[in-house]
Amino acid sequence: MSKVTAGLSGIIAIVNAIVKAFRFVTYRGELEHVNGVLETVFEESSDRKPANSPAFRLMGSFYRLGYYQYVCLLFTSFVFVVRPLLAVRFRNANYSLPVPGVYPWTINSTPVYVIHYVIESHICWSLCVVTIGVDAFFTLCTFRISSVFKLLALEFEELPKRPIDKENRELTLRTCIRRHSTLIHCYDVIQEIYGPIVLVVALGNALSMCSMMFEVFQSKEFTVGKIIATVIYLFGKLIQTFIYAWPGEVVATESDAFRCEVYCNDWYEHIDDPSAKFFLMILKQKPIVIRACSILEVSLDLFAKIINRTISYYFLLVTLDDGS
Repeated sequence: MSKVTAGLSGIIAIVNAIVKAFRFVTYRGELEHVNGVLETVFEESSDRKPANSPAFRLMGSFYRLGYYQYVCLLFTSFVFVVRPLLAVRFRNANYSLPVPGVYPWTINSTPVYVIHYVIESHICWSLCVVTIGVDAFFTLCTFRISSVFKLLALEFEELPKRPIDKENRELTLRTCIRRHSTLIHCYDVIQEIYGPIVLVVALGNALSMCSMMFEVFQSKEFTVGKIIATVIYLFGKLIQTFIYAWPGEVVATESDAFRCEVYCNDWYEHIDDPSAKFFLMILKQKPIVIRACSILEVSLDLFAKIINRTISYYFLLVTLDDGS
């Protein structure tokens, strides 16, 4: 059982990277369009806003989330690549490779080993780069969407305080509706592209973390280096799981807060005013909730479910190992 779980994390990481790369290559045009549109809308909405505006209060959190994952993945890839060299140098291990596995042929010469080592090292760094890029783009898009929603809510909050000018009021409402419509379009594209990615990450991280826990607790040797590497690996997986849960919660919260701000804008006291129809158009839209393939809701509840699944899978592995 321990041999199976040892290679499970590597297989899951490769499958995750393949799914992410395939989705990005297939929908490259749509992603470039969404990135450009969100960048334009974000710059238009944040123009003349101070740096300490409430709309930007989560910028540091989003940045640190991606940075911590970058450090963890970089360290994990470095450990996988360097570990075989250390094993050969200090433990006289024969042809140890970065990725645990078995080939249908025998590696019995140094040139063949070097070729395998270079290829597997390249795979490790490629997995690191693909994972960081795809996950960071998701956090970037969700940050921009949530920030624009917050800026729109602030716009409606300040609307009653301005001098009554029907022409400027209508222009402001039209601009807000246009931006709101743009956010809905971008949300649809992101949900379609990232749906399978979120599903694979959710299932893969649960299996990876439980297999790593099982391998560690079944091991008879506990070195400081192994403990540190395991902790950083699990921490990186937790961050990645959080990346695909918390941003969705933020988007849903800001979207709902925006609708509440629109509803509380005293528009119903001027129901005969032509501008009232703009308020109704926004209120008819449902809050944005990102769903993965219409199965999982991207929220903090997803993070809790993955942790529960991880613990359940771990005890299942322990039971199967005891039975064997």
